[in-house]
Amino acid sequence: MEKVLRIEIKSLSWHLVWITAVCETVTVGLLPMFCDIRDYGRVPKSPLLGLGLGYIGTLTVMLLVTVFIRYLMSGRISDAVFRFEKPFFIAAWGGIYLALIFALQAVFLFLPYHTSTVMLRAAGSLAAATAILLACYRLTAARWRWISMALAYDSQFYRVLSVSILPAAFFLAIYEALALPLIELISSFADRWYAGLLLGALAGGVGAMGVVLLYAGLSRFTPKLRLRVCLQKNNPP
Repeated sequence: MEKVLRIEIKSLSWHLVWITAVCETVTVGLLPMFCDIRDYGRVPKSPLLGLGLGYIGTLTVMLLVTVFIRYLMSGRISDAVFRFEKPFFIAAWGGIYLALIFALQAVFLFLPYHTSTVMLRAAGSLAAATAILLACYRLTAARWRWISMALAYDSQFYRVLSVSILPAAFFLAIYEALALPLIELISSFADRWYAGLLLGALAGGVGAMGVVLLYAGLSRFTPKLRLRVCLQKNNPP
């Protein structure tokens, strides 16, 4: 019998900081291979570029999460097998997400280019893209099982039905507002191949650390801002 689980996340793990830092290191480090970083941030970024980088970044996150659960936490939890079902399909959602972000960022390029407007562009595009994607996912995943994200743990299958939209949009907007000004410094170091790696790691770490700290405070005093995930158990993909 299928069972619906509603999970409320009261706090975010500090492991999110290094996972996000590694993910940004990969995606930002790849930028010089796909675009002219001398003008990065001042001209529209192609949604096709976002599709590719988002796909690779999502695969990286899934790999890191899998390694973390299987090995780094082996002494804290059972040795049950954990895996993402159809990871290459799930990564397509990440590609669509970043493509949508790049498309929305272009809307803000009419603003003067300085730190405050970069943060505004980051927060606005992330909030809008997150809301659109999660709303579309909620509608499609409920109707078509094959399009939803699923994972397996301890011989049980869990299908993601929905993620709370407003909290996710808010905290991801904060993350991007902190991370994007650092990422866009890459245009000042166009001749240094390692700049993207270092700036990606710094941006991911700073952004995730800010979100973890803010979430810890707001989640305690404002429970409505807690992330909530709805899963369906015993539902083979």
